[in-house]
Amino acid sequence: MTADGRWILSGSKDRSVIFWDAETGEPHLLLTGHAYSVIALAIGNSSRIFVTASGDMTAKVWAYSA
Repeated sequence: MTADGRWILSGSKDRSVIFWDAETGEPHLLLTGHAYSVIALAIGNSSRIFVTASGDMTAKVWAYSA
């Protein structure tokens, strides 16, 4: 969950990251960028940055805005 409590992020075997609305449970944004499954996701406590890691042996640093 993002620090502001607005979004829940999930990584998936389909290689995507989804932003879910924490209040409604509806998906709002789908991001792709890895060649294989997203196996780990970490969100910064006070910034709008998160990191994903994949079975493709890469990590990606992402930033988002409100």
